[in-house]
Amino acid sequence: RAGDRVETFYRMPFGEDNGRERVDLVGDRWLLCPSPVLGTNRPRIGWTERWLPATVLELSLPSDTAAGQEATVKFKWELRQWYDWASGQHIESTTDPAALTQVAG
Repeated sequence: RAGDRVETFYRMPFGEDNGRERVDLVGDRWLLCPSPVLGTNRPRIGWTERWLPATVLELSLPSDTAAGQEATVKFKWELRQWYDWASGQHIESTTDPAALTQVAG
């Protein structure tokens, strides 16, 4: 149901630079850090895979499960300590509600 607190699994996407840490390729460089100090100092310490708290925004149940449709859940992560692993800058787009919204199904 909408408003329910859930745990969702987050996996940091593999970078567009094929793991070579090229700082000129921005791509998906978000790193979830437990505190601002760990996100801005070197070495940056954070989680690349982890269960995260989230809130369900919308649940869509299929009308016909026989057709192979899956249920989907739209949710919002509740953590705000996202940092760019290359620059150490706090990712300000977390003030945008859509930035932390994802759909799983």
